[in-house]
Amino acid sequence: MDTRYSNTAVALHWLVAALITCNLVLGVSMAGLPISPRKLEWYLVHKSIGLTVFLLTGARLVWRLTHPPPPPVAMPAWQRRSAAITHGLLYVLMFAIPISGWVYSSATGVEVVYLGLVPLPDLVHKSRALADELLIVHITLNSMLVLLVCLHVVAALKHHFVDRDPALARMLPRIGGRVAAVATVAIVSGIAIAMGAPAYATGVDSGKSEIAFSITQMGVRFDGRFDRWRGDIDFRPDAPGRSTAAIDVDLASVDLASDDSDSAARGPLWLDTAKYPVARFRSTSITADGANRYRVAGRLTLKGITRDCVVPILVTTDAAGTRTATGAFFVKRLQYHVGEGEWADPATVADGIEVRIRMVLVRSGANAASRPKGGSTS
Repeated sequence: MDTRYSNTAVALHWLVAALITCNLVLGVSMAGLPISPRKLEWYLVHKSIGLTVFLLTGARLVWRLTHPPPPPVAMPAWQRRSAAITHGLLYVLMFAIPISGWVYSSATGVEVVYLGLVPLPDLVHKSRALADELLIVHITLNSMLVLLVCLHVVAALKHHFVDRDPALARMLPRIGGRVAAVATVAIVSGIAIAMGAPAYATGVDSGKSEIAFSITQMGVRFDGRFDRWRGDIDFRPDAPGRSTAAIDVDLASVDLASDDSDSAARGPLWLDTAKYPVARFRSTSITADGANRYRVAGRLTLKGITRDCVVPILVTTDAAGTRTATGAFFVKRLQYHVGEGEWADPATVADGIEVRIRMVLVRSGANAASRPKGGSTS
């Protein structure tokens, strides 16, 4: 009697294992990225892989029910019970996790389109509160899956290398026990790296950060700041070329410490916040420029006008490991039609406005990362 699992069962087992590993790595990698076309594409791939795991798990279960497995390997009763419970929970999670992701996506108001071709119906109505709860559920279920997979692999390796029984070998592809065992270790190592390695993706602690500016009027310097803005930063010190920065500023939150000045700054001759409520900066490249220094090149959009700019940044790290990015650059206000009419003369108000930023960076989800400072920028 053949003691190995069928080729179909083996193929489904390892295909699902590979897809789960890839999706865990993808999910962790994209979690802290700022909103961008790349992140949206990764989300589409992540959802499609999850639903593929769901379908393959169903196929695997049907195959198991219609094709009896080989006789069990001799082992203590408690091990057989533990294996049965682990397998049962793995099946439950492989069905539950894709469904939880689908429900979460529905709650955020984002339609799930399988493989970019097949639109799926929303399972719940759009609700931010429900989406927040479902995200926690989705992450928790994935954490449980990682724990069970690690236990499952450790047990399989014990059977193979310690007990020297065929429990693992009969599920391995026909490429040699040692090679396949190494592949098994590689898969679980990939999961461990994905879940345990420190993420470079960061957010911004808005409560400790600031966007300020200075402008000179008739030889007198005035300082101001913006109280509401949103920062999405993916900072990778070891790979600055893969780093990104996106900042949206609520221009109506301008604060010049004077009601009259604030009102004038919001008016049509200056920021015209009724027509152009948000200023946007999107990085196009980030390059190293010496020890802890970087050049952030990007596009600044203000009053509907977009121009290139470069922001020199210094990144410091305190004793607690918190990184702070500081920098300053000048904006030529007349290029953006800021200060028109009687204010257009640089002799009255200097053309150059110094913008200063101070961003306290935090690990993804560690604080107020990516949340508007003081309110929504929409």
